Amino acid sequence: MTSPLPSPIPTPTLPNLPSGPLTTIGLTLAGLALGVLILAAYLWTCRFWPYANCPRCEGTGKSRSPGGKTFRNCPRCQGTGRRERLGRRLLRKGDH
Repeated sequence: MTSPLPSPIPTPTLPNLPSGPLTTIGLTLAGLALGVLILAAYLWTCRFWPYANCPRCEGTGKSRSPGGKTFRNCPRCQGTGRRERLGRRLLRKGDH
């Protein structure tokens, strides 16, 4: 006697979503609008907070020796511990 074959697992059906050129154009425009909004928000924050911590010295302004006992000013930020953000440099170019 042979055992009966198990019944196949039913596949879930997806809802019918609208498709076509108008939907593609609408999604593309929505994505572009979101990108422009994010860029505008970043540039706005760069206007009010133009500096970030220097990545080399992590904002301390000091570059330590391998032994850790002595230090000198960080060569990248000249001891300030800050660096100008990219968005601020772009805004400054537009001011000229």
